[in-house]
Amino acid sequence: MRLLTILPVFSAFLLHLAAASPRAHVQQAKCRCLPGESCWPKTDIWKRLNGTVDNRLIKVVPIGAQCHDPHYDAEACAALQAQWMNPLLHIESPSSPMQLFFGNQSCDPFTPREQPCELGNLVSYAVNAASPSHIATAIRFAQQHNIRFVNLQLTKLHISFFGRSTGAGALSVWTHHMKSLELLDYKSDVYTGKAIRMGAGVQGSEALEFANSKGLVVVAGECPTVGMAGGFTQGGGHSPLSTEFGMGADQVLEYDVVTADGRTLRASATQNQDLYWALSGGGGGTYAVVTSMTVRAHAAAQVGGGKIQIAANATAPPEVFSKIIAELHKLLPGMVDNGAAIGYLLMAQALTIGPITVFNATGDFVQSIVAAPFLSALDNTGVSYSSEFTTKSYRDHYDHYYGPLPVGSVFSTAVQSGGRLVPRAAVEDASEQVSAAISDIIAQQAIVVGSVGSYAVRYSKNTSNAVLPAWRDTLIQLQVSVPWSTDPAHWQDMVGVQTFINDVLMPKIKQVTPGGASYLNEASIKEQDWKDAFFGANYERLEKIKAKWDKDSFFYSYKGAGSDAWNVNASGKMCRA
Repeated sequence: MRLLTILPVFSAFLLHLAAASPRAHVQQAKCRCLPGESCWPKTDIWKRLNGTVDNRLIKVVPIGAQCHDPHYDAEACAALQAQWMNPLLHIESPSSPMQLFFGNQSCDPFTPREQPCELGNLVSYAVNAASPSHIATAIRFAQQHNIRFVNLQLTKLHISFFGRSTGAGALSVWTHHMKSLELLDYKSDVYTGKAIRMGAGVQGSEALEFANSKGLVVVAGECPTVGMAGGFTQGGGHSPLSTEFGMGADQVLEYDVVTADGRTLRASATQNQDLYWALSGGGGGTYAVVTSMTVRAHAAAQVGGGKIQIAANATAPPEVFSKIIAELHKLLPGMVDNGAAIGYLLMAQALTIGPITVFNATGDFVQSIVAAPFLSALDNTGVSYSSEFTTKSYRDHYDHYYGPLPVGSVFSTAVQSGGRLVPRAAVEDASEQVSAAISDIIAQQAIVVGSVGSYAVRYSKNTSNAVLPAWRDTLIQLQVSVPWSTDPAHWQDMVGVQTFINDVLMPKIKQVTPGGASYLNEASIKEQDWKDAFFGANYERLEKIKAKWDKDSFFYSYKGAGSDAWNVNASGKMCRA
């Protein structure tokens, strides 16, 4: 992805700070404790916690420490800088956020060596959880000592743009190493068939490989590093297999969880149904900590795939390129009706359509039926393009187009984004307006990525979950992105870009997509109308379920259900609203 010119700076991200008052001592009791305060646990107390979690407590040292005194190591620092955009670097850390903005330059490998390395917005301690008891112990400790709690499964293993996996002064549970995988012959009132039970740390690539070894497929995300049981299924979860099988949340049969009061229990369509409903699409990190989940597994079949590319140096005049964009969007509903899920990436004078995924089909079908109308339209423009069409197993299709496994090639660390769920009706009724808005956005040096498919309910039973209702009528999950710069001199520019995306770029697509909404994992962090945009008609019910299962609002997820019970100020201090 080429480096784009840094966009103009607009207003900075402002945070309201509470004024001091004679009631300050009362307010202090309502706030989570931070390091350096008298309420912060002494070292020996942390040592005792370490013993109770089988020596799995990690005192966080930022991974950028080797680029700063007194730990500076020139060779190690250079290697770190070279890998800074690689998601694996951050996934394998118990503290480093994948979205780099939320590191807040407190220990950035690109800032000057002499600049102090501080925790800043990073968690202070992490429990490398291997069992539900470790998680329950961490929850009780955080409650006893009034410490902020962060559930690292939420976004450390999921492409989420909200910084929900970090928080100043927090104790976190890191479920990354809970990797169990088990094939089940599942039988219940809602489903009978093959299923896979997986630990909270299982990533998409691991689930796909395991399923493939059993002659099965599972619905996983578009990035191989996406964690299955975290924000993916708990947030809804779109997939290359969504047109065939529905959303990630639709696959879940059971969640095993630890609740805010330290209990371990199972939530399904037949037990603890309200909790199961909320966990299945109502937002992660909010209701309980998931330790494992069980999902439907589907019989494997061959997959027809394809990709069409118009090179970045294409000589087509802008008006011709705009016509190509318009033709694509006009044809997308028909492509989906032929069974396709489609990804596309648009930049100024560059277009990639693909991967195209059609389950139980061939590459010939994709070429001659799904893509044929668009290929014909391209031929009529005279623009040069390349294309390929393949027939593979789903595992090999995924590796070819979304890989190489296990990491893939799409690094969300490299961009800042906003998102919009574009209704099918908006494209069918006003494709020219939608296309014109997209053309306008990419003309301002932004990148537009679309995940196209059908996200409707696929199953006659067990269809009640908290997936945002707008998903069911969505044709395109649209992301508007601007590249991230690691240059410290561009920091304020990057902060300004967030406002530019939310206040300038996103309104262009919102204006032409009435009835749309936003995917709560891949939206603008500055979305103001977030309750309606992320949850729609489900919000009131979700808030009630949150209050039932987490009476004290112990779990906090930024712009999640019930999150307005808390305020977090610019220094990371978290206090009751």
